[in-house]
Amino acid sequence: MKFESESVIRHPRDAVFAAYRDSLSEMVPFMADITAIEVLKRTESPGCVELHNLWRVDQDVPAFAKAFVKKEMLCWDDYAVWRGAEYRCEWRIKTRAFRDAVECFGTNTFYESEDGRTRVVLDGRLEIDLKKVRGVPSFLSKSLGPKLERFIVNLVTPNLTNVNATIEHYLNVREDL
Repeated sequence: MKFESESVIRHPRDAVFAAYRDSLSEMVPFMADITAIEVLKRTESPGCVELHNLWRVDQDVPAFAKAFVKKEMLCWDDYAVWRGAEYRCEWRIKTRAFRDAVECFGTNTFYESEDGRTRVVLDGRLEIDLKKVRGVPSFLSKSLGPKLERFIVNLVTPNLTNVNATIEHYLNVREDL
């Protein structure tokens, strides 16, 4: 399932890109449903930063998934490669629930407008193979797969939009200091 998000942040591209890459964990108190973003690993090389962040979320599990998903499983590992010259981030998410059955990946691209604003474009893809989930009967995997994809996309997409609004707020506050 393909998903997209596009937002405009009223700050210069360099500031938005750096805040997104370097300061997300500082913004957790302003993010709905996100309880923590932990930087587990950071590797820097010329023009490139590789990050492994763990995101934790507080959301209710829908009734159809409660037999397979526990609330404490609602977190994900975010592996990202930030390419400064291209103002682009290539990311891959590994969910803690159904780790081997879920593929989620995409890019964030940061475009600068003439008025000094930044347009953040996210393109992502989520695929779930419930045949790889122990305990899911094969006759249910076809009907549950799309429901589970929609649940995860609906869990992640609002947070992506909220991250952009939070970054704008964070940069506004830093400007006022």
